[in-house]
Amino acid sequence: MKWLLLIASIIAGESVCSAQQTTLYFPQIADGTFQGGFWKTSLFITNAAVVGSPAARVTITFTRSDSNPFNLSFQDDQGGLLPAGNQLAFEIAVGQTRKFVSTSTGSLASGFATLTSNVPVAANAVFSQFDAAGRLVGEAGVPSTAALSRQMLFVDTIAGFKTGVAYANPNPSTADITVQLLNRSGQEVTPTLSQRLAPNQHVALFVDQLVPLAPQLVGIIQIVSSRPVADQNL
Repeated sequence: MKWLLLIASIIAGESVCSAQQTTLYFPQIADGTFQGGFWKTSLFITNAAVVGSPAARVTITFTRSDSNPFNLSFQDDQGGLLPAGNQLAFEIAVGQTRKFVSTSTGSLASGFATLTSNVPVAANAVFSQFDAAGRLVGEAGVPSTAALSRQMLFVDTIAGFKTGVAYANPNPSTADITVQLLNRSGQEVTPTLSQRLAPNQHVALFVDQLVPLAPQLVGIIQIVSSRPVADQNL
């Protein structure tokens, strides 16, 4: 009987630990040089758990748009240059924040990243564009996201504004996706777009590239998928 109780306690403990496992996604990672400048991506991860909680053991895996490993170099918050590769692995104590900035050492490329942690963490990305002289042109911050089967993203293309959309299939099998562009009244303004997104494939486009016949509007893009995908506005 004691052995049964011990086994039950172990199973219960493992269930609690696994329930705390966190998986988040950065649906867009951009890094590298282009004619006239370069892009960098900065990642911020915080362990906001209560005092006495365990340290967060975090792994971030980077994948290129074509589903191949995305090898990147990063500089940490202490100024140290980390070895190039498609993964970052580190620990964060309660209340601490880590920052990693890509070094933009190759040609411009993009993809997505998958973050796993043994405890819940908060994570954000900042995309920074620089000119050829290294002067900051602009930057934007976006939060990490979960993978969902149905998501809505805001769109604003009025008066020359351009909205970008990034989405990735982190699953081991193909995701069948439908994309609908809706105006502010919830009416579909272009035919529904159907796509098949292969495992670990990533797409990042402006709305007028994704839906070439799209009129100028304020509204939403609705993405419905047969498998959970990670989506984000850009």
